[in-house]
Amino acid sequence: GVLSYLASRYMLGLITSRDMISLEKELAYGKFKTSLFYKMQSRDCHPFHKPDPRVFDLCLNTAQAAGVTREQIVYVGDTVKYDYVAAQAAGINFIGITSKYITKDMFLEAGANEDQIIDKFLDLPRAIQKLDNKLKKMMVA
Repeated sequence: GVLSYLASRYMLGLITSRDMISLEKELAYGKFKTSLFYKMQSRDCHPFHKPDPRVFDLCLNTAQAAGVTREQIVYVGDTVKYDYVAAQAAGINFIGITSKYITKDMFLEAGANEDQIIDKFLDLPRAIQKLDNKLKKMMVA
């Protein structure tokens, strides 16, 4: 699946507003392997919560210890108010996934650009690759 594909190429982390018990149940229900994630962070792991940008501190520290810079991190979320706002405030790359509740226009109105928005989870590898190519061009320039 998409997560297995991404995990074979990138370090995956997960930050959620759920508690760890409900997160593990949700992952099991969706048949997602927790082993795909380098780091999982639930609301009971950290005193800060989205949209506070400090919610990323634990994952940023883990990434930095593994040699990953802030510029190499992409946060994927499905809300404007919590996910997009937190990522922007933390200076982290963001990809938004639309839903029947959160539309492309809502992300655009908040300041996201077209390349940062996808309609389906299946589009995530392509969106990350586009961002990866853009970042490589920025580093070379």
